[in-house]
Amino acid sequence: MEAGPSVDMKIGALQRPLLSLASRAGAGHSTRAILTALLVAALLPAWAFGGYAAWRQFEAERSAHITDAREVARSLSILVDRELATLRAGMAAAAAVIEGTGNAALLQDLSASFTPVGGHLALLDESELPERTADPVQAFARTALSPAAGHLPILSGLLPAESGTRPLVAMAQRVPGPGPRRVLLLTTDALRHWSATLRQGQPEEDWIVALADAGGTIIARIPDPVRHVGESITEPARAALRAGAEAGQGEGVARSRSREGRSTYLTWRRLSADPWAILIGVPADGLDAPIWRAIPLYALVGLVVMAGFTLFLGWWTERRLVLPLAALGRVARAFGQGEVVRPPRRSGVREVDQAGEALVIALGEFDRNERRLRESEARFRILAEATPQIVLSARPDGLIEYVNPRFRTLTGLDPEILSTPGARALHPADRPRAVRAWRRVLRRGVAATTEFRLRRAGGGWIWVSATALPSFGPEGTVERIIAAAGDVTDLVETREALARQVAAEAAARRAALDAAAALAASEERFRRFAEASPDVLLVARPEGRELTYVSPAAAAIWGRSVDEIMETPDFWQMALHPEDRFAAAAVVADSAARGEPVTFEYRILRPDGSVRWIRDTAFSIPGRPGEPARVGGLARDITHLRSADSHRAMLLAELNHRVKNTLVTVQSLMTQTARTAALAPDPMGRFTADFQGRILALSRAHDLLTATTWRGSALIETVEQALAPWRGPGRDAAQTSRVVLGGPDVWLLPRQALGLSMALHELATNAAKHGALSVPSGSVRIGWTLDEDEVRLSWQEDGGPPVTPPSRRGFGSRLLERGLSGELGPGASITLDYCPQGFHAEILFRAQGRRMGEDSA
Repeated sequence: MEAGPSVDMKIGALQRPLLSLASRAGAGHSTRAILTALLVAALLPAWAFGGYAAWRQFEAERSAHITDAREVARSLSILVDRELATLRAGMAAAAAVIEGTGNAALLQDLSASFTPVGGHLALLDESELPERTADPVQAFARTALSPAAGHLPILSGLLPAESGTRPLVAMAQRVPGPGPRRVLLLTTDALRHWSATLRQGQPEEDWIVALADAGGTIIARIPDPVRHVGESITEPARAALRAGAEAGQGEGVARSRSREGRSTYLTWRRLSADPWAILIGVPADGLDAPIWRAIPLYALVGLVVMAGFTLFLGWWTERRLVLPLAALGRVARAFGQGEVVRPPRRSGVREVDQAGEALVIALGEFDRNERRLRESEARFRILAEATPQIVLSARPDGLIEYVNPRFRTLTGLDPEILSTPGARALHPADRPRAVRAWRRVLRRGVAATTEFRLRRAGGGWIWVSATALPSFGPEGTVERIIAAAGDVTDLVETREALARQVAAEAAARRAALDAAAALAASEERFRRFAEASPDVLLVARPEGRELTYVSPAAAAIWGRSVDEIMETPDFWQMALHPEDRFAAAAVVADSAARGEPVTFEYRILRPDGSVRWIRDTAFSIPGRPGEPARVGGLARDITHLRSADSHRAMLLAELNHRVKNTLVTVQSLMTQTARTAALAPDPMGRFTADFQGRILALSRAHDLLTATTWRGSALIETVEQALAPWRGPGRDAAQTSRVVLGGPDVWLLPRQALGLSMALHELATNAAKHGALSVPSGSVRIGWTLDEDEVRLSWQEDGGPPVTPPSRRGFGSRLLERGLSGELGPGASITLDYCPQGFHAEILFRAQGRRMGEDSA
């Protein structure tokens, strides 16, 4: 392996392909065979074109026959459409005559007009057509009586024949007029009439022509109508009609089979006004037979012509091409075997003679290149053996072709260890890296450098730095790789020792940085907590006089900036309320002495003179070794909690007062109601009804005031709640109800709202019993005006019975005349007018309340 690839080896590598090519010449195809194949290949397109032209001619003839069939189908569809239109016109005329004259005796004369078409006309009324019948004709006539059929003639499909009868096609039309419903029924003989209609199209004798209804049943057919009328069309024909209907086509062509089993070209067309279809089957054997008869003759003529041309070409190529090319082959074989090469004789064929001359020139150039290659081989061997590095040459698949003696010197191993790819000399951990560098050279075609370890003969490893360079072949691909590797063991060991030292120093720096970062993070968390908390964090020295830290929340509670608090000695004690200063200082001192947290409350004085309640938790903060503990505190502003407690006590007192007032009011209502009810015929019933109504009125007023936390209510809402039992639902309904109200926005005090609510309840109750609301035509209008703070409320009844003053004063009169003015406030007055046309009351008072949120100025 150390000798390297010699020049003889490389020259032999060039001669061997030529010798192998010459030895395999007999195994290939001869020039004569190749040229014959070329002739056949040249004639095949012409032969194929002739066949295609003949096929197109046959196709044109077949298309012409199919076009004729389509024309016949079109003319037959027009003929059947015209026939059906004639029958419809006759039916319509007959129906019009019967409707106009009312004479059913004209039916025989009208039926005579349909005799030429084999038709029979009948007039049937509803009684002659049972709803359920097995007779298909009667069932079809029954459908003409349905409203969906209208007054136009309707057409049936083929109606099946009963025993001893012939199949029919019917047309029916409803006859308008008084009396029972009637239908005019026309039946035609399918065999006699419609098959004769198909013959009028004059189709070819071997064509199959059929008329089918919407269900695919054959109505008429030629030939052999008696046998096939009433049968269904074939499945291919049905599929063609269905596909045409889905595509919206009225006609088409498809391959099909007749009921006799013959293959046909099916041409179909639908009628324009009815769901019937014309089907024409053209036998396929009559159209395709000429094509199949012409194919064998055409193939035989083509084969004879090709055989003649092939024999002529073989004789001509033997003289002009085969023999001269064989002479060139002998020259190449002689060169491959190392024999003396003689120039070939001239053949008279210009290209062959040029190839011979080029071969002779190439052989001379090969001799010169051979000498230069031997000289280059010698220089490479001298350089590789003199270099202090390992030099090797390898093929792209990794097989080593040459290794210089330096490999044995460095490793002590035999170079044969590198004779296979994936050499065992490489350290297993470094082998993937070396393989990646090798593949990078092959893939990119550029040099690559890497380091890996090589095995020593006595054990151990040496580090080498290898650089691989690609050597390209004539086609630009990597043909081999030349690599050089030097011993860098000392350099690698020094680098690894330095890396270990740097890593140790970096680890020490990272540990110091991590400790500093942890401390900074701890302080940052403490600072963020203190700044984000609404509570105040205070840290002071053990004696508690000098503050070392105050959180930002202190400025909002103490009313001074943090800097001012920190710079003022004894600030915490100076800010304490004089009454709490001694007790708070004692608690802090006790907490610091015992080292246990304690919670206490105290007051502070702000610079603006306001007082704040503070809840503080004092605790001890241990110091570093050798340092005294500090005192910490968490202070929270609880002024709002103290205010809430006071407000809750005030609310309880207010609730107690209002409950007592409500009970007194209920007691008064009960007493007054009982006094009035005692004079009624049914005292208990009267008491229960009146007392319940007044309690409900009072309850509605309380509900209204509760919604505003007893700050008052709007006058409109008070009136609506008081009169709710006598009004429709909703404020819009009030505009059309018998109780109409309206006025400006006025706010009432709680006493005014309660008194006015009870008064309006009494007025409405009296109107419902004796006044305008006691009759359907009566109504009540409640309106008020506001002049500065004076409110004038008017109650007017209209449309009721004549009004007379009461003979005695009841609870309602006493409430209006005596109690209401006291509830409405100073200056309030009530005027009652018992006018015969309608009772009128006017209430005058001052609006003393203000809506929540209004400025009190």
